Amino acid sequence: MPERKIDPNVTEVPEMPQVLSSLLAYVVEEGQKKFDEDGDLAPFTAVAVADTLFFEPVEGETPDEMYAFAKHTVEHVRGADAYALCYDGYLDTDKGKRDAIIAEGGVPGAIQGEAVGLVYDVKEDGVREYHRPIAYIGKAPNFMIFLTEESDPRNRVKDEDEFDFEDEAEAEAPAQETAE
Repeated sequence: MPERKIDPNVTEVPEMPQVLSSLLAYVVEEGQKKFDEDGDLAPFTAVAVADTLFFEPVEGETPDEMYAFAKHTVEHVRGADAYALCYDGYLDTDKGKRDAIIAEGGVPGAIQGEAVGLVYDVKEDGVREYHRPIAYIGKAPNFMIFLTEESDPRNRVKDEDEFDFEDEAEAEAPAQETAE
């Protein structure tokens, strides 16, 4: 995946929705587990819908293809509270390029998303040494920018004309003809 540049002017982490903050931290931890277990970190997305997380591997040959796939995967998920994209990348810091597990994500309707990362070094024996805490990187694209509460069918209020109420008695009993 592509590099992320750290804004050297960021002195504090901005407020972000708790669901996004928690999700970003969680997927970084999951990314680390996958990295340590598999020796590789295949990019993945995670979408939080109520109390459930949905994970999806990201496909693509190039970073642009992977971003496009991730965006397509999450941009229209109805009922989503937040999403995250996690991948192995690197950060351009004042100490040079640093390897990092990066998570970026957003919430429906927000103008921008947020990105965090866990910097690591690879020792001569191949073991990764992680440098905590997870660091705030900066703003990121939000793939759910156009997903709003109004676009979620669960939140749509119907017009009175959309309700077709019938008298229950009329609906249950068919009309009977009388002979005279």
